[in-house]
Order: sequence, then structure tokens, then C-alpha cells
Amino acid sequence: MGSQPDEQDSKPNLFILAAQIDTKVLARGDTPNSREARLLANLAVDRARVFYGRVQTRVLFAEQATSENILKGFAWLQTTMKERDVAVVFIAGHGGYSEGSHMYTYHPVGGVIRGAEFRKAFNSIPGRKVLLLQTCHANGILETATGRLPFRKTMVICACDDDEEATRLMGYVMVNGFAKMAADADGIVTTKSLADWIELRVPILSNGKQHVQISKPPGFTDFPLAPKGELVDPNLTGKF
Repeated sequence: MGSQPDEQDSKPNLFILAAQIDTKVLARGDTPNSREARLLANLAVDRARVFYGRVQTRVLFAEQATSENILKGFAWLQTTMKERDVAVVFIAGHGGYSEGSHMYTYHPVGGVIRGAEFRKAFNSIPGRKVLLLQTCHANGILETATGRLPFRKTMVICACDDDEEATRLMGYVMVNGFAKMAADADGIVTTKSLADWIELRVPILSNGKQHVQISKPPGFTDFPLAPKGELVDPNLTGKF
């Protein structure tokens, strides 16, 4: 008789890539606080296993969050993920947008990653993805030579519109929602319920200074992230 398949092998896998850096903090010589990136990865490992065979994470912070390492992270997803797998990618730091050229740029340590590079990378990653982009002018990442277009099989959640500046607020709301507050009526945090929570809370908590922008391609299907649990940080109470 053949061996029974491992339960882990019968489920899709979840991948988390989180890169968070404040280049101004590094320039001052202060210690960067990459709490949201770390908490996102820890929450996924602790709680998402009920839905997934394996949960794999890669967190880049402080001097590790270089353009080279972030692009290597994209390559890791491209070569490791299968079509049935899913990924959550959180990118936080400094972003720029040129209205003249309609070009978005992300500025990690020691380099620049252009919006077109994000698009090329995500369009080459198998499976469904969620990109949470916490930078100034974040919605500019969707611009192309022919207009604003979604990424392949990717929900993109931008912390602000292309003419707005962003703080770390979306990261706080994201972790708060992933842990507990974004759960739907069935007690499950899904990509849709998390996006809805972020879209609701960020404009309120920023006093109207940030307006979350969400893009997804036609036919994108929601997927679960974690069952509702308890907040992992006493500061994540919904008031920021």
C-alpha cells in the first residue's frame, strides 16, 4: 500500500516577506524600530498554520533592508512558491513619485527600486499575493506608460495616494487587523477583511491625511490569513 500524503503537503503554503526601514533614522545613527515587520512574521507563524501546510518568513530590517536583499527576497518567492501557494509582502520605508514621468521609486538602504521593477517581480511570482506598501506616494506604484494597471494575481494595498505622504500608521493598523480586529463574521482574518479594515481605519486615524488605495486584478480570489486571536502588543489597541 502506498503511504498516505502528509497533511502539510496537501495544503498550500504561506510566505511572508517583510522589509521595513527608516533611512532617516539610520542617517541619525538611531536604532530603527521594525516592529510591524517582525510582528507580521511572528503572527503568521503562530496563527496561520491552521490554513497552511508551511509558513515561511523572511524579515529584512535596518541595514539588512537593502535593494539587493529585497530583490533577492522577490527572487526567493519566484523560485520557491508554487501556483497554489500565497504570499503576503510588507514593504515600508521612503517612496517618491514624479508626476512628470509618472514614475514611482522606493528607496531602501543603498539603492532604488522602481515601480516597474516591482511589477516585473510580482508578475513573475506564482500564486496569489498581497503587497502592502507603506511609503509616501505609494499609489504611484501602479502607474505604467499606458495608465494605472493592477499587478498579476496581486492585491496591492497602498498606504496613501500618489500625492500624499505616509507615516507608519498603516503598519500598526495592519498588525492590529491581522491579530484580531479585521476578523470577519466567521472569526477569520482574510485578505479582503484585512484590506477593508486598513481602508477604514487609516483615514480616520490620520485625520484625513492618508487615503488607502487598493488595487486587485479581475478574478482575484480572497484567501484566509489567520483565525481571530488576541492582540500581541498592548500598544495595538486601535488608538494611535
